[in-house]
Amino acid sequence: PFLSSNFSRNKNNIFPFLMPFLSKLNVDKMTDSEKFLGRWFSSLTEGHTALKNKRSISTESSDIVIQTTLECIFYLVNKCEVSQSYKSTLIQDTLVPLVIDERLSDGVRDCLGEYLWFWDRNSASSADVAKYNQLFW
Repeated sequence: PFLSSNFSRNKNNIFPFLMPFLSKLNVDKMTDSEKFLGRWFSSLTEGHTALKNKRSISTESSDIVIQTTLECIFYLVNKCEVSQSYKSTLIQDTLVPLVIDERLSDGVRDCLGEYLWFWDRNSASSADVAKYNQLFW
């Protein structure tokens, strides 16, 4: 509940540290990692929605949340040993809607472009990366 309800006033102190925090957790060793990750991304989405519903939202505020969400998604898809089906679901149900539904600033588009360029460059040598790239497009 913390991420989804309290971050609007603490976003600059919280969001830049979420992906590094996630990388320190042994997500792939958790008993029910998919449940944990589902709640993680659900909280990020709920928090971003709450932030968007505020009248005084700035582009910077939205960018922090979107970029953090992108970083967490790409970290999990590229680095963690979570199931391939969960990675596919994460791309289809979280990444694609985020990119389609949001007006992305130049900085966020650049961040997304770097990750997608990585997938494109590595598609020929990795069937998994090729699959992720295809799922996104």
